[in-house]
Amino acid sequence: YINQSTIYLQQFPGFLNQFKIAVMKRRDFVKNISIAGAGIGLVSPYSLFSQKAPSKIRLGIIGVGLRGQNHLHNALGREDVDVVAICDIDDRMLNSARNIITKSGKPMPKIFTGDPHAYRKLLEEKDLHGILIATPWEWHAPMILDGLSAGIKYIATEVILGITLQDHWDVVKAAEQHQANVMMLE
Repeated sequence: YINQSTIYLQQFPGFLNQFKIAVMKRRDFVKNISIAGAGIGLVSPYSLFSQKAPSKIRLGIIGVGLRGQNHLHNALGREDVDVVAICDIDDRMLNSARNIITKSGKPMPKIFTGDPHAYRKLLEEKDLHGILIATPWEWHAPMILDGLSAGIKYIATEVILGITLQDHWDVVKAAEQHQANVMMLE
């Protein structure tokens, strides 16, 4: 198999001699990247950016259906997380979430419900460090954009982030504009 680059290099045999090419074996590459990754993983992002780490993360969860209840259960099991607000429009799911919270022994968070846009009231809560979105797909991008506009710096959402390609670009642009972090869970 001969491609255009091969023909060019045959015409100019000294071309590559002007560059110093470092050859790294795959094993060395894997070893080096593993060491770098482990080193980065050991350093707190707060020490990297000179921020004081909050003693507890204040989390709001939008959507406490089955996936949201799984996230709720995991968050309640952590000592460094306070679930301070939950939101859902389905009373059955909210009652199930209340039972999970009661069984955990943690304080009952503020509950937002009543209409599809009740999550916007949750976003007005003071000192929210982050939100987790576990709602139907079509709500993900609008909720992320509203969260970013409300000043939330850490947003996690179930897949898929948006319905259209433009939804994704809108989220990227807004996250950069607000200097915030958006993560798609899976």
